[in-house]
Amino acid sequence: MNARVTVLIPTFNREEWLAKSIESVLSQTYRDYCVLVCDNDSEDGTESTVRAFGDDRILYEKRPENIGMLGNHIEAMRSVQTEYFTILGDDNLADPEHLEISVDLLDRDDTIGMVHSAYDVIDDDGITRQEHASMAGRDVKPFETGEEFVLKSLRARIRACEATTVFRTRAVREAGYYHTEDTPLHDVGLFLRIGAAWNVAYVDRPLVRFRIHGDALGLQAVRSSRDALTDPDGFPNRNLAVKTRFIRSHAPDRRTARRWASIARASRRRIMLEWVGAITRPARPRRQTVELLRAAAAVDPRVYLEPRAWGLLAMSVGGRRFASLASDLRRRAGAER
Repeated sequence: MNARVTVLIPTFNREEWLAKSIESVLSQTYRDYCVLVCDNDSEDGTESTVRAFGDDRILYEKRPENIGMLGNHIEAMRSVQTEYFTILGDDNLADPEHLEISVDLLDRDDTIGMVHSAYDVIDDDGITRQEHASMAGRDVKPFETGEEFVLKSLRARIRACEATTVFRTRAVREAGYYHTEDTPLHDVGLFLRIGAAWNVAYVDRPLVRFRIHGDALGLQAVRSSRDALTDPDGFPNRNLAVKTRFIRSHAPDRRTARRWASIARASRRRIMLEWVGAITRPARPRRQTVELLRAAAAVDPRVYLEPRAWGLLAMSVGGRRFASLASDLRRRAGAER
């Protein structure tokens, strides 16, 4: 089939969500696309669900065995023959103008390697739980040079939402697809490698409805992961490891490598403090807060130089009112310098 865009839908035992995901693609205002459903050896009615659409734009491939989520994604990406592609989760929904808006930006500027956007968060029942969410940060611009995107990505946890991203296929091939050693933050590594060679565009409107299941909407996952502050496989340290691999392979010179590494380490400190804040919310118990700050400082003593650390400590001692006063004093001291 001759098409310009492939919509990849990797799936495994999700027939109840898959049909709605496909329907959202078939409702696109942009029409020059095909859909490739990559079934990771499902045991439910996935195949019959896909076949029931009877649409020749929908292609179906079933793996002979389950190759893992990341393996299924990588094989799907490698199979793309079109100019552009996007990966739509089998439980997510695309806005009708998702492809039209993104493809237009890619068509207008051949230096852009990927387009990402804001998104709405929905729950199991399809109810919107958060409108206009974004991973891009407050300083995002509609167009960012690759250098800008890389620097901001090194400062951030995750700078783009994979579910909203439309890729230029050539950019992903040159970046080496997802790297298995980066899992589960393989998207962070890919985005950085694309930014090292391509510019990036952002759409400040929700183009995907991103489904989060069950208690993932809350903080249970964070509350039960206190060891993540010190565990090499915990999110803060894995995030730094992905960035470090990128720096070693893509920094143009030693001076830049040192600067980027410093930015990445500062990002880990902020992530660890976000973790402490999430675990201790809302009561901010003093003993627990102090223990967690010590754990973070054992990984990086410069945690104690972060204003956020002193704000958390202040709230554990004197409540939000004292923390607000401490924050005001820090701002005034900074202004006087």
